[in-house]
Amino acid sequence: MHSQSAFDDQPDDGPSRCSTILYYTWKVCTCLFSHVLLVSMVVTYCIMGAFMFRHLEAENEIKVKKNISKIRNNVTSDLWWLTESSKVLVEENWTLQVEMRLADFEKELVRCMKSDGWDGSEDVGAVQWTLSGALFYSIIVITTIGYGHIAPKTHWGKVVTIFYAILGIPLMLLCLSNIGDLMAHSFRFLYWRVCCYVCTRRPKRPPPPPFRRGRSVRAPARSQSAR
Repeated sequence: MHSQSAFDDQPDDGPSRCSTILYYTWKVCTCLFSHVLLVSMVVTYCIMGAFMFRHLEAENEIKVKKNISKIRNNVTSDLWWLTESSKVLVEENWTLQVEMRLADFEKELVRCMKSDGWDGSEDVGAVQWTLSGALFYSIIVITTIGYGHIAPKTHWGKVVTIFYAILGIPLMLLCLSNIGDLMAHSFRFLYWRVCCYVCTRRPKRPPPPPFRRGRSVRAPARSQSAR
C-alpha cells in the first residue's frame, strides 16, 4: 500500500522533447501541405485552362479576322467590276447596284459579329486569346468575377467553360476558405500576443530597499554586568 501510494504521489513526466518536436513538425507540415497544396492546385488548374482555351479559341479568332479581310476585298473587287463592266456609266443604275452590294456586306459583318464573335479588329497580330488572355479568362471563370470583355465564341469553348466552372469554382472556394482560416488564426495570434499582452502586463514593482542591520543594545548591558 505504501509503495503504491508513493508511486501515485510521483509527478507524471511531461511529453519528451523528441515527441514535442515531432508534434510541432507534424503541425507545420500539415499546415504547409494543406495551404500550399490547395494554392498549387488552383494555379495548376488555371494554367491548364489557359492552354486549353487558347487551343480552342485562338485559331478560330484568327480565322474570323482573315475572313473579314477576305469579305472586304471581295466587296472592293465587286465594286470595281460593276464600274468596269458598265459600258455606259449611269449614276442611278450604278448607285442601286452598289447599295445592294453594300447591304449584303453589312449583313455579313453582322453575322460575323453575332455568330463568329468578331470583335471589330482585323489585325491578326492583336489576338485576344493569347496565353495571358486565356489565363485571365480562366481566373475570372473560377472566381465568378465575369469581367466580360473576353468570352469563348466556339461551341466547344462554351461547353468546356461550363464544365471548367463546375470543377473550378468549388476548388477556388475551398482555397479561399482555407486562406481565410489561416488569416483568422494569424490575426487572433497577433491580437492575443501583442494587444492583450500590452493591456494585461503587470507594472514592474520597485526593488525593495536594502536591509540595514541596527546596532545591538543588549551587548553593552552584558559587558557592564560582567564587570
